[in-house]
Amino acid sequence: MSPSTSIMKLRSTCITVALIAAVSLLALIPERAHAAIDEVENNNSFETATPISMNQNVYGTIDSSDKEDYFEINLPTSGTIKITFANDRFFKTSWNSRIGMDIYNSHFEPFGDAYFHYKNVSVKTTKPESFTINLKKGANYIRIVPNSIITFDEPHPYHFKLSYVIPGTTIKKATPAKKAFTVKWTKKSGAAKYQIRYSTKKSMSGAKTVNVSKAAKSKKVKGLKSGKKYYVQMRVVKKIGGQLYYSNWSSKKSVRTKQSSAEGPRNSSAAPPFLRFASLQVNAQYNLVDP
Repeated sequence: MSPSTSIMKLRSTCITVALIAAVSLLALIPERAHAAIDEVENNNSFETATPISMNQNVYGTIDSSDKEDYFEINLPTSGTIKITFANDRFFKTSWNSRIGMDIYNSHFEPFGDAYFHYKNVSVKTTKPESFTINLKKGANYIRIVPNSIITFDEPHPYHFKLSYVIPGTTIKKATPAKKAFTVKWTKKSGAAKYQIRYSTKKSMSGAKTVNVSKAAKSKKVKGLKSGKKYYVQMRVVKKIGGQLYYSNWSSKKSVRTKQSSAEGPRNSSAAPPFLRFASLQVNAQYNLVDP
């Protein structure tokens, strides 16, 4: 092998190793780097509010130099919005210290009393809290502000997320078939599609999911085990502003697939093969009629 060929092969190997290492590093980057956003200072007024999107984790911090944060969300359509709000750092305090969230419309008018916080989360826990509110299409604003008894000895980090609430569906009927079952459900207007999930476990662990067209009225799920009990749920998938939103899963329905005829129980009245053979031998010996 010539020296030039060896160098080319070595270079090719180095490039391959570098690419593998780069892909591995990308896999280690946390999801927050792709799906989340941090507040952009100074966002201390409606005019300087940080733009945010639906289904996006938004992170911010309240401290002595930044006593309130503003965010702007442009809704593609009116609807019921679920807001999940959480304090991100536990603070041991004797006071009932809380961080509050106010919601305003496009005219900078609060929904309700100007001093009414739609949600307050305690700084003595990092457990998220959720609530819903009906918001109109277009610009809406969120203000994060501490209550009067929070001290600023240390920064108070928080995060929140907004998502549309999608009305779910119900399963009308789950009909068994051979190694299959058929599901019928209540249709929902505006659905982009439906999803069915099923499992042999009531906890739905290891469940398989099937996508169903919005035009479908029923769906037959095939390739299942014979005579097996399955638990079934459904949910609605809706597309708003180019994003997919999911309803909660419906209540479970249970259905047992039909036993295959080839696997059915044997006829207990029929004689075993060896007795049948013995009977034929006796009949032949004594010229008896075959029973």
